[in-house]
Amino acid sequence: MTARPRLILADQQRTAARAQLFARIDQVKARLAPGALADDAMNGIADRATRIAARRPMAFLGAAAAVGFMILRRPVLRWLSRRRT
Repeated sequence: MTARPRLILADQQRTAARAQLFARIDQVKARLAPGALADDAMNGIADRATRIAARRPMAFLGAAAAVGFMILRRPVLRWLSRRRT
């Protein structure tokens, strides 16, 4: 007669473990979603850029201007060439 309560307990433990496993899988899926990964990366980049800008503002400004010019060089050069003519 002691087998029945042990089976019930084992079944309850299995159900709880299964629910915990699926909850963990959902957490991992949410963490590995492309949007979550992109948000984590952008937050890390923003935090690091803020720290660098606070320590060396002129160097950061120069680097930001150089990157901005590299990104916008074609439109800027087109605008300058139109302006001269």
